[in-house]
Amino acid sequence: YGRRFDPTGVPRECVDPDGRHKAALTDSLPRRIPEAQLAAIRQRIAAQRQVMDANLRRVRDAGIPIAMGTDAGNPLTLHGASVFNEMEAMANAGMTPMEVLVSSTRTAARAMGRTDIGTLEPGKLADLVVLDADPLASVANLRRVMRAWTSGVTVVTAAHAGERHGMTVSSFTSVSLDPPLIIISVHTR
Repeated sequence: YGRRFDPTGVPRECVDPDGRHKAALTDSLPRRIPEAQLAAIRQRIAAQRQVMDANLRRVRDAGIPIAMGTDAGNPLTLHGASVFNEMEAMANAGMTPMEVLVSSTRTAARAMGRTDIGTLEPGKLADLVVLDADPLASVANLRRVMRAWTSGVTVVTAAHAGERHGMTVSSFTSVSLDPPLIIISVHTR
């Protein structure tokens, strides 16, 4: 469809090197679809997006639980990194950042039948992600990963996330919400 792989648009530390390499190779493939046909395809996709967005709003407004997920495994839908696109699509369809976060954590865990993950509570498993921007202001801020830990092991550092120098943690706040949310505020010196 003329889609180009953007090596800077999505953090890909979580994607294996072979997968990153193969995704980048797609740009070397010749375009075989004539421009007029490509324009028609893009129009059809835009119309489908409007229907999908309206359906998501209807489901939310009806009170039906929404669990975030991706089509990872399809071409250029990379495991791990594609969650950012999915969460942003949910927000663009009208879900609030908090609704997107809940659908990506608590509701997703419930959909999988998991009671040991999904919320921050004593005795549950949890990973921690430090962002340099507020995810409740914009879901796009979830891409701004400074550091991440899983099972107590650092898996992403500021160096991996793009060397965000000059930033310091200014506060650590546990917000009383359902589910609980930890926000670590970071500011520039």
